[in-house]
Amino acid sequence: MALEPWTLLIGTHAVAAVLALVLGAVNTLRRVRGDRPHRRIGRAWLVSMLLVSATSFWIGDYDDAEGLFLHGLAVATIVSIVIGWWAARQGQYITHGWCMVCPYVGLLGALVGVVATPVRMIPSWFRAYPLPMTLIAAGLVVAAAVGARVALRRRTPVPARPEPVTT
Repeated sequence: MALEPWTLLIGTHAVAAVLALVLGAVNTLRRVRGDRPHRRIGRAWLVSMLLVSATSFWIGDYDDAEGLFLHGLAVATIVSIVIGWWAARQGQYITHGWCMVCPYVGLLGALVGVVATPVRMIPSWFRAYPLPMTLIAAGLVVAAAVGARVALRRRTPVPARPEPVTT
């Protein structure tokens, strides 16, 4: 069985999906909502999800039910994320939450579908090259986690300079 080669398109799609998985988990599991780290991680998640959805239009076929279904989900994801972003800007936080959590749950479902289907690219490459693929996957997860940690880091305010004493 010849392995399907990785292209820039598929690599971009996969990297963006891993980033979205990690960043989405970080923001979903955090207790604090609406603060600067939440917004920073959320923006990075939003961009990565839009990238995953956009690149999916050039992956796969449109001539079967599965392809049409997956591309329909990509459209629904884009619509949901844009509405969720708009809702946050308008202060409609319940709508925002639902519009962001639903695509994340869909992303988790897509992960299960990709990993559980042995003829897909990722499982075949993991079977053929287990160590390099594991290292790449772990590196992506660590990179996303470090990025999330940087976004979560509290900035300590710079103390004001003391006023000079005049006598």
